[in-house]
Amino acid sequence: MYLVTRPEPQAVVLINLLEQQQIKAKYLALMAIKYYDFELENLISKINTYNNLLLTSPTVIDYLIPLLNKLKPELNLIVTGKSSADYLFDKSGVKASFPQHGSGVAELISADLIRQGTSYLIAGGLPHNQQLAAYLEINEINHGFIDLYQRTNSAILNLAQTEKIICDPQNAGIIITSSSLAEYLCDCAQISPCILQTLFKVHLITLHPNITQKLSQAGFRNIIETDNASNQAIINTIRKIENERK
Repeated sequence: MYLVTRPEPQAVVLINLLEQQQIKAKYLALMAIKYYDFELENLISKINTYNNLLLTSPTVIDYLIPLLNKLKPELNLIVTGKSSADYLFDKSGVKASFPQHGSGVAELISADLIRQGTSYLIAGGLPHNQQLAAYLEINEINHGFIDLYQRTNSAILNLAQTEKIICDPQNAGIIITSSSLAEYLCDCAQISPCILQTLFKVHLITLHPNITQKLSQAGFRNIIETDNASNQAIINTIRKIENERK
């Protein structure tokens, strides 16, 4: 059994793909998302004052898809990796710029997708990505943030249910899809010996180096990083794990 920590709409897609490969998977709820209410015309007007719109997660993509055809045509859409670009295109038919190698803030910077001389609106949730915020400030890049939702650690608020899911002896691995989710999982482990013990035993499957680094700093060594953040890369990684277990 593999636990998927993505927000549920995206997790369901991956779970179905894994089950088509005869790999059992289950949704693990770590994060609760509370959306903020916006007056749509004001939101559209604010976005259109910038040259670039950075969509920081699939949750942001889901939120903004109904507005995309109302945004100015010259607005450049940016996402954090190929997986998000594919998700956006599959959902809306709209293309976005993304790093050709890897995914995340560091990759956006090295791909020169965040630079001086233009303006960026960062669409995401609270709390902000500290690495991105620091880079924008230090380099005096014209930018703004628009907070569409608030993230909270729902797993720690429902610890008994979280323990029941994570500590199931059938679990072979946990697919951890963001640094925030890795942090929430570590927070649970700090107060639950059962979860801590399980995290040291199962495969921790991560999608980019930032997640790997966060888990490594927490003392975990049983980490496997996928080639990229796509569903196919996750499936390939799990296939390899399953072949080695046979």
